[in-house]
Amino acid sequence: MLCLGPAVWSGDAAAQDEVTVKGGSAIYPLLRVNIADSGRLAELYIGFEAQCQDAEGAQLAASPQTREAVLLYLRDKSVAQLTGIQARRRLKDELMAVMNKAIGAPRVVRLYYLQFVIR
Repeated sequence: MLCLGPAVWSGDAAAQDEVTVKGGSAIYPLLRVNIADSGRLAELYIGFEAQCQDAEGAQLAASPQTREAVLLYLRDKSVAQLTGIQARRRLKDELMAVMNKAIGAPRVVRLYYLQFVIR
C-alpha cells in the first residue's frame, strides 16, 4: 500500500467526495478510482486542491464536467504509472492539463495533493 497524507475515510462518503470552492481554489477532498494492477484491480484514493487564476476559474474547475474528465483520466492509469515521486509529480501536471482542457482555458495554475493512497 502506498500512502501520502491522512488515510481517514470516516463519516458520510457522499459528503467527502463533493468538490467545493474556496476563493480561487477547487477542492477535491476524496476521489476513489479503480485502477489496474498487473491484471487485478487496485484502488486510488486521491484528494487535491486545484488553485486557479480567479474564483470564476475555481467554479469551472469544480464543475461536474471537469470532475468527470478527471475521473475518466485517472481510471486509465495503472499502479505502475502512479508509483514513485516522479510519477506523482508528473500526474500533477497531467491533472492540470486535463482540467484546463475541460475548462477550455488555462485557469488551473497549481495543484496540491491532500491525499494520495493506492491499495
